[in-house]
Amino acid sequence: MSLSGKTIVAGSPAEEQEEAPAAKKATRDDEPIRVRARDGEEVTMSREVARLAGHLKDLMDDASSEDGVYPVPVVTASTLRALVRMPEMLGALMHRMEQCQNKSFEELRYEGYASNPLSPSSDEHSLSQLVEHVEGALFLDAPMLLKHNQSVIASRVNGKNADELRALLGAGSDFEGAELEAALAESAFLPEGYEALQQHGAASSTAPPAPLRQPSLSGVPATTDAREAALGMVDVATLCELKGVNRFWRALSRRVLCSRLCRGRGQPAPTHLEEITDLDVELLIEAGRPWDTALAGRMLPGLARLHGYGFVVDVAKVRAANLAVQEANHFGGGPFGGFGAFGAGAPEPFASFLLLRGTAKAALDSCISGDGEAPLKLIITAVACAGSGVACGIPVQHMREDTMTELDLREKGLRGPAAMLISYFIPANGGLTKISLAGNKLGEEGTKAICEALKQNKILKELDLSGYVGSNIGGVAGAKHVAGMLGVNSALTKLSLAWNKLKEEGTKAICEALKQNKTLKELDLSGHNNIGREVGAKHVADMLGVNSALTVANLLGNQLDVESTKMLAEVAKQKGISLCGIQRDQATADFCNKSLQPPDAIMLASDLSQVIVTGVLTSLDLSNNSLCRVNRSTYTAEGITAIADALRVNCALTEAR
Repeated sequence: MSLSGKTIVAGSPAEEQEEAPAAKKATRDDEPIRVRARDGEEVTMSREVARLAGHLKDLMDDASSEDGVYPVPVVTASTLRALVRMPEMLGALMHRMEQCQNKSFEELRYEGYASNPLSPSSDEHSLSQLVEHVEGALFLDAPMLLKHNQSVIASRVNGKNADELRALLGAGSDFEGAELEAALAESAFLPEGYEALQQHGAASSTAPPAPLRQPSLSGVPATTDAREAALGMVDVATLCELKGVNRFWRALSRRVLCSRLCRGRGQPAPTHLEEITDLDVELLIEAGRPWDTALAGRMLPGLARLHGYGFVVDVAKVRAANLAVQEANHFGGGPFGGFGAFGAGAPEPFASFLLLRGTAKAALDSCISGDGEAPLKLIITAVACAGSGVACGIPVQHMREDTMTELDLREKGLRGPAAMLISYFIPANGGLTKISLAGNKLGEEGTKAICEALKQNKILKELDLSGYVGSNIGGVAGAKHVAGMLGVNSALTKLSLAWNKLKEEGTKAICEALKQNKTLKELDLSGHNNIGREVGAKHVADMLGVNSALTVANLLGNQLDVESTKMLAEVAKQKGISLCGIQRDQATADFCNKSLQPPDAIMLASDLSQVIVTGVLTSLDLSNNSLCRVNRSTYTAEGITAIADALRVNCALTEAR
């Protein structure tokens, strides 16, 4: 036979015989079968779909059907119908991926994930049905169905806090006393068998705890494996919040977390602290819980290895390594981003990335196995978890063991990585009440790390982040991180941001946060043009008019105009606030050689006129300033006159220069 001049020859009988079984198999795969669920309902599906479940495949291959029906008495009909949908959803996903091949990331982000038929948002099953599907998928050995339902559950719960989760799950709380706070504060790696003393808050009560109703996530009595599998894609941060739902969820979350974070290769999940030998620190860091790595070094006596980012850290080797000696570094706090031997003029991107150098770097590198250079996060984690003595100029062992009440690292040349290391310890410390990082170059990233840590800390009272030459915190960007922290932290009472070039934008962010803050009493915003001059002064005045906690707001040296300082002085007098940093119990004030200008004199006069501010002040030194001079040829007596008027009514002062 010919077509367009070409001859077509029919296949040989042998070839036809080879094609026949394949055609028969294709026809057989399309043949429907019936599967009977546990409630007796029968669900029809093709053999091809049934082969997506290992259990059904085995039934079809190994046994004949019962009246043309394959029974699965453990699985619900809803689960079987969900299995039937899998090929359709997978086909739609593949089609969607083909459509997206030539689209930019921005276009895909604009169109959104919801248009994807496999998107968790497209699944309208209830949480209890989803857990049924997980249990059914485990029984059926259907990995595609399992992963889909895990992703849907994760999309429903990820990012929610304990209260939101409790409402979503329809669960009641059986925590008593400080038990809830302890559950939320505990380390992510704690095994189910762990019991801390503070978690026996209900011990004083002789009455048994109220019975806990069955959580609605398990609408049917699911197996333990099914409940754990249902949380298989829930992120670490949310699992930690789940601990705060009630005791049942705390126990379940502990099992899932400990298995995910601490299970050694080929080993069962630990059930006690002493059994933990391995820890996945990457999961902790990416969940925003780096401080747990420092706690692990304190709490896990058998810890041998840290895993993360494709590397393994030998904990025993890190403990034995000498990280204090750094050849060719001329250490001044510099190994973690300090100036060191490279000097203050080192290029910023280079200087901010430097870590340990010389013998200290070589010692730490020998503790880490993996291809290439270990990432900064992992190196900091290794030091925080197991570093001995002093590392990078920071007393890491004392901080990890929580034996310090004050940390003074002023003018050590510290940069972002050093701040990151310090931040790993802050939430893990119960005794540290005062930190000074003044005069360093922490930058935005270092400031962000410190502020994120302080959102978790309820102990630290005093923090000094003041600059010296240039901003310590990274200017406006760093100020916004500080503002975010002030909106959450309820422990700090004293904060210095002097000489940080906050500008108007940074000052506004700080002031907006302080309108809600009820604990900070002393704030230092002094320094050369620190707050953005007159516009910044307006933000400060508005904040002072609302804030009910501040007693000191030091604004000296900001080169404000007279009108702005008068505005601030008026608010300060109404609220009993010092604008010059004078404490209410301070007997001596030394402002000698502070480059004070006439506007500063108006703020000084405000302080001196208030008995509540300077009622115990007996000695004042204002020498070597320019309280009258505006410039080389212009003078004004307004500021010094205001001080003289204030001194007339001040009955406590006995000495003034």
